Amino acid sequence: QHNCGGHPGFGEELEKEEKTVDNIVNFLRNDMEYVNIFILAFKETDNRVTKSLRLMLKNLHNIFGEEFWEHTILEATHYAFDRLSIKRRQTKQISEQSFSDHLNRNLLKNISPRHLQTVFIDTYYDVTNETYPKKKFREYTDRLYKFATST
Repeated sequence: QHNCGGHPGFGEELEKEEKTVDNIVNFLRNDMEYVNIFILAFKETDNRVTKSLRLMLKNLHNIFGEEFWEHTILEATHYAFDRLSIKRRQTKQISEQSFSDHLNRNLLKNISPRHLQTVFIDTYYDVTNETYPKKKFREYTDRLYKFATST
């Protein structure tokens, strides 16, 4: 059986973010029987690292211990692989590796004992007739599936 829980809401006012953290922790403690993986998702264009997000990750680390990080993966959403999107990122010197490194370095610094794997998934990959976006979608969803079934 697979359950999926998601919770948006970081980057809001401090009180809202504190409530979000409380809701996530209560949900995980009281409503979830078992968690296979945690997916920390960031929209490609909004990969800000807020204090409250770091606080929530520290809390999750304190609740679940170092094992938490063995079940955690980063996801870049809306990360398109059409020619125009690739060219736009290249002009800003953004690559899959640099995006992953940015999140690992700035988000997880002094929190996670390990570098987290990142998947890049654009659910709108099929709006173009290009084959490369479809290939990348399959590659990263397969990688996410393998991660989920191997932890």
